[in-house]
Amino acid sequence: QVEMVLENDETFSFEIEHNDNLLNIFFDKKNYEIKGWTTTDIYLNKVETKLSYIETNIMIDDRLFRIQNYIN
Repeated sequence: QVEMVLENDETFSFEIEHNDNLLNIFFDKKNYEIKGWTTTDIYLNKVETKLSYIETNIMIDDRLFRIQNYIN
């Protein structure tokens, strides 16, 4: 569920809450490309990821974004 839409001179962002986790996704206002996101890790640290040198419409290896499940 989208909680809030924020805007500044360069970007706009969406705050999305899912399962008590908050995700904030930033987009460029000129070309609408994704610029990055922020989340909170398990230690309650704010984690920000910024993207640069974005290439569009290229094939990538599916394993690049594979997330492993770990059991403690």
